[in-house]
Amino acid sequence: MSLSRLGRIFWLDLTRHLRRPLFWIWLLVLLLLAWGMSTGSVRIQTGDTQVGGTRAWITSEFALAQILSATIFTFYVFFVAALAGTTVVQDEDEWRVGPLLHATPLTAGEYIGGKAL
Repeated sequence: MSLSRLGRIFWLDLTRHLRRPLFWIWLLVLLLLAWGMSTGSVRIQTGDTQVGGTRAWITSEFALAQILSATIFTFYVFFVAALAGTTVVQDEDEWRVGPLLHATPLTAGEYIGGKAL
């Protein structure tokens, strides 16, 4: 396994994702949510305090942990699925990876390893 070819695949994939608008929308949403959670403007309400539970401050560690876990699950799952799902289609249709792997010393393991990085 050649580390230079592995690094090259990683670098090409990274630069391709950095040029996609979906990545920048994802980053903007996460930054706005982090800012909103730190100021207390954004909250995901769960439960009810009328049943006798005490209400924690919205910016406490416990409240932020609950909100952060729900936010990460919601946004990361959606955006990672959208980014990863288009990779297979793009590799076959746009980049023609199959013939590239057969015509060059690049191995399938190096290509998959670079994509996974």
